[in-house]
Amino acid sequence: YLYTEELPTGLPVDVVLQLRRAANTWQLPGLEQLAARTLAESLSTDSVCEVLRHCSEDEVAAKLAGHTVTAATKYLRAACGQFGAANYEKVRSLFCNDKRACPHTTSHLTQILVPFG
Repeated sequence: YLYTEELPTGLPVDVVLQLRRAANTWQLPGLEQLAARTLAESLSTDSVCEVLRHCSEDEVAAKLAGHTVTAATKYLRAACGQFGAANYEKVRSLFCNDKRACPHTTSHLTQILVPFG
């Protein structure tokens, strides 16, 4: 990134999430925005709830610290919402009858879809 202002293709979602969080912590907005765009472009039914959870954690941390939520976090939250609205049936299918066995929560689905419903 330092030389090309690009990220390697094919990075796992969890690596890009960690990179985005580190960029936020170290106040590197260009890298944070690039990581957010990379995540938004690679959203899937398997990743959207985890990405949204990270956005929520970052929003809470910013508010508790008295900071504003970064543009990259706002962008990524909106991308999750648009993905969830466009793929409602697929995202909804992640929710199983036994909520204890399901890795996603109803509140995440609501967070994704309410602004875009």
